[in-house]
Amino acid sequence: MKIPRYRLLLAPFTATVALLLIADGARSLPPAEQGNTIQLNGQPWTGRWLRRSTPEKQSIYLQDDWLTGAIGLNLLDSNRIGQQRVKWFSSPLFTEVTFDRPVQHRFLDIKPVAKFWRTEIEGSTLKISTPDSTLQALRRSKQATGDRIVLELSAPTPWQLQRQGDTVVLILAADLAQSIATGVNTDKGNLIKALEVQNS
Repeated sequence: MKIPRYRLLLAPFTATVALLLIADGARSLPPAEQGNTIQLNGQPWTGRWLRRSTPEKQSIYLQDDWLTGAIGLNLLDSNRIGQQRVKWFSSPLFTEVTFDRPVQHRFLDIKPVAKFWRTEIEGSTLKISTPDSTLQALRRSKQATGDRIVLELSAPTPWQLQRQGDTVVLILAADLAQSIATGVNTDKGNLIKALEVQNS
């Protein structure tokens, strides 16, 4: 059986402008459980969440900017009222949007991207556990406009990108395959001077 591989492709950064429209006649929503702490794979984060329950379904919503910063969710252009188009290790898909009351933050239903997540609520803390993942391969190549780095993962996994001066740090919630050597690779690209892999 062929084991699926998930790719995380680092591409040149582009600026995005978001336009937020809130309808005056917003539908009445059931009261929500809510909190301001999210524990992701044992690591505490400050982030808002809501859980709404109806006779038909139960949904967990997370603050949209937390999702982009903590797991690497991409927000895409969307032309549907009440839905946001997103991409996370998949083809683009739509997810439901809701707001707290009074409106201060925007939240996204995590169901479309959280098929294999485990969630648990303790007081004001939402605990999220994502499936184990392994970084199986790492490839880099020169491109006409810069450098291309491809990481092959055994499963979708949270990732964060940090910039420290001229250094970009990519943090993956994944184990490292034995075939990938740690340390500094000094093969220079068009823009990248060196690439270092650490297991922490």
